[in-house]
Amino acid sequence: MNRIAVALDCPVEVFSDLSLLDRNPTAEILQLWAMIEVEQDRLKVLSFIRGLAPRTEVPQSR
Repeated sequence: MNRIAVALDCPVEVFSDLSLLDRNPTAEILQLWAMIEVEQDRLKVLSFIRGLAPRTEVPQSR
């Protein structure tokens, strides 16, 4: 968690204390993601986000 917090420029505590999320939406997304326990629900979230993200070519592995 420390490395993620450093990368997001936020305190580690942000992952467990929702009141600290006001200024860091990326940390909020990660914290909410960690709260999703059902794999099928995680797949729904990923599908939704992929639908919103700009389309780019993903290289196919051979």
